[in-house]
Amino acid sequence: MDSRRTPGWLGVLLLVYWAIANGARMLGAISDAINAKQNAESDWAFIRPLLLMIVAHPLEVGMGLVGLGLVYFGFGLDLPLWRRLKAYRGTFCTLWIGPIDWNTKNPPFGWSMRAGQAPFISQIHFSGSNIAGKEMIMEKAEIVSDITGERAPLRISTPGPTILIERPMPIPKGAQVALMHLLYDPNVHNEREGLETHEFAKVWGAFTLLIHYTGRKPFKHVYKWSQIKKILDEIVEHKSPHPRVG
Repeated sequence: MDSRRTPGWLGVLLLVYWAIANGARMLGAISDAINAKQNAESDWAFIRPLLLMIVAHPLEVGMGLVGLGLVYFGFGLDLPLWRRLKAYRGTFCTLWIGPIDWNTKNPPFGWSMRAGQAPFISQIHFSGSNIAGKEMIMEKAEIVSDITGERAPLRISTPGPTILIERPMPIPKGAQVALMHLLYDPNVHNEREGLETHEFAKVWGAFTLLIHYTGRKPFKHVYKWSQIKKILDEIVEHKSPHPRVG
């Protein structure tokens, strides 16, 4: 056996012992962190469950890090760390975020206002980019009202008209994706229509975005009433940072 690999094999043994003794608990904490990130308004919500795990189990966490360090020291000296991380960046990102990085920070509403009338919401929209490093298949995309249970399928934007996602839709590597739900029928109305903010809130004052992929866990993000109310109040006061539509 190459003596230079000895630390690596010791690290493997240590990680196997660590996985048997602590793996389920650690994976549970990591799963809680991922769920917190997807369901919370703040992108940093995942830190709290991870910190709780570290504080509650410092020796176990330290043992896992030592094992990883020994494995890298024993087997990875021929490849700098930054190059190894760069090679696996796509894998890490898709495990943490999902194959498509959806922008959940910006207000997801398009709104308009005519002279003498109250503002109205004409569409709900989302944007993201494929970070998986390969083509992904989107099977279904929808929003579900957490108030009434109403489900609305999303349409995908194309260079031509928007297309309802009724069949698996390939998303090329690195492609930008835009999804939307129109609150009016463009085939019936020549101008944009929609719901005034108080009517909109009765159905879509709290909702969940669900994106289904082939061979992947669905992406889920919850838009809570506290978050949506803030956006609607800004629209009513004409202070929304998001550009008006129409």
